[in-house]
Amino acid sequence: MAGKVRVTVDHGKCVGTTICVLTVPKVFALDERGQAIVIDPDGDTIDRLRYAEEQCPQSAIKIGISDGE
Repeated sequence: MAGKVRVTVDHGKCVGTTICVLTVPKVFALDERGQAIVIDPDGDTIDRLRYAEEQCPQSAIKIGISDGE
């Protein structure tokens, strides 16, 4: 896969269900407000990241591939 994995969380949508943290705990954690944050976008496979994106009930997680560094 060419490019770098980009993982973002829309804090306007995130309600802290923890599904992402349970699915890919090396990538996501919860901040002091109980919302998901990205701690290591390279912490798991792209397939697992996409699964976490699909499972987010608020569609707050976005996974992409950037062309640059």
